[in-house]
Amino acid sequence: MEKPSLRSIHKGMKQRSKAAQDARQEFYDTVNWSDVFLLSMMFIFSILGNIYPPQQRRDLIIGLVSFVSCFFIYLCIKAHEPPKKRPKRRAEKAGQARKEEPKQDEKKDAKEEK
Repeated sequence: MEKPSLRSIHKGMKQRSKAAQDARQEFYDTVNWSDVFLLSMMFIFSILGNIYPPQQRRDLIIGLVSFVSCFFIYLCIKAHEPPKKRPKRRAEKAGQARKEEPKQDEKKDAKEEK
């Protein structure tokens, strides 16, 4: 009895791996360092607030000041990040190509002028 070939076992694996690669690339294109910092800051402060509830007014003020200062750090990181260039979609490229092509009437006018 022959063993089945790997190609017959893994039908469609190439498409699934291409889809996974595209999803990872989209994730890398959209997520920035500042986004990770903001999510971790929110996670840490929510856990810290549940574990250590403020007992005095001073505790509340220290928590608010530290949260606001971390948020300003986030804003500084966000302001200094270079914007990511997103690839244009095929539909947008096709639409721009159509706009750049002269219309049939304009082509006739250009031929008549010569």
